[in-house]
Amino acid sequence: MIPWWSRLLTLGCVALVLAVTSLGVDAQPRESASSAGSTQASLSAVQAYQQGARLADVRSATRDDVEAVRLFRWAADRGNADAQLYLGWMYENGRGIPKDHVEAARYYRLAARQGLSVAQTNLGFMYETGRGVANNDGEAVRLYRLAVKQGDARAQSHLGWMYANGRGVPRDDVRAVRLYRLAANRGHADAQNRLAFMHAEGRGVPRDDVEAIRLYRLAADQGNAPAQFNLALRHLSGQGVIQDDAQAARLLRLAADQGLAKAQRNLGVLHLEGRGVSKDDVEAVRLFGLAADQGLAAAHDNLGWMYENGRGVAKNHLEALRLFRLAASQGDASGQYKVGYFFEQGLGGLNPDLSAAKDWYQLAARQGHDDAQAALKRLGATW
Repeated sequence: MIPWWSRLLTLGCVALVLAVTSLGVDAQPRESASSAGSTQASLSAVQAYQQGARLADVRSATRDDVEAVRLFRWAADRGNADAQLYLGWMYENGRGIPKDHVEAARYYRLAARQGLSVAQTNLGFMYETGRGVANNDGEAVRLYRLAVKQGDARAQSHLGWMYANGRGVPRDDVRAVRLYRLAANRGHADAQNRLAFMHAEGRGVPRDDVEAIRLYRLAADQGNAPAQFNLALRHLSGQGVIQDDAQAARLLRLAADQGLAKAQRNLGVLHLEGRGVSKDDVEAVRLFGLAADQGLAAAHDNLGWMYENGRGVAKNHLEALRLFRLAASQGDASGQYKVGYFFEQGLGGLNPDLSAAKDWYQLAARQGHDDAQAALKRLGATW
């Protein structure tokens, strides 16, 4: 029986990281811009915005987020669109003020109505994800289209994703590719990663691993964590590139350090096996824990296995069962199998219960889990 920890994520899982969207550096409002429709009466608001932007600059030796928020609010209340945009961003990211997505959306809306494409894109993403507003894919698409008309690369990438996934619009891979390419050609890393996936899967374009690898590298070189993860999977499997565990581990660490849960989990597997990195159970536990804290089902399962077997941590069947249940509750087949096994064996404080064990085994078996199917055959049950 192949142990779970040798079953690395397959290339098919690349799709799961395509929707990762950062509202980081490329989403920050412009440091200097003139507000649409500014009048002589609003010149002082422009000056307040500009001073706030200098104070909010992370590179500034005089950075003062609290004072920047005060200045942005003063200017925003006087109709300065750039200040409204930046104040929304400060609320969204908890800079100089407690994080508040409702207020972020309110200020983005004010700036979006004045035609700022960054605000339209940011507000569109909030509608797409249901943060600060009720989820509304149709409204997200409308806002992305407004920003796309102004050539906003982030909006092109987001709208492409909506078409690729049939969110708010009928699924249209060809249109998705066209939008991704527009943004990718302008150097937008998320779009490069997404376009690479379309080439890898032959969606909207002929399948082309060479082009997929080229695009993944372009995005990875810009620090895009999903692209680093996707390229790492290629190096683990040797598909389209030289098989290289050390290079895969390097890329996974780059993505893991940015908080990408799937990268943290896979790097943990490499440490457990000693593939491309030192064999280190304690580091594997740490990485599985980081990914589990983000709710990744596979990481719950992996960490549960570590507690079950006393690898990198003291053996603890109660904690193992808790983690397996978390994985199982998300539909993870391995977690479901392990809960069934604990019921069958009476582990983790459970009384032996073959009926409950079969129920859990059947959930896993229906997803094709080999060990669960074998357990059911051994118990004379079907799935």
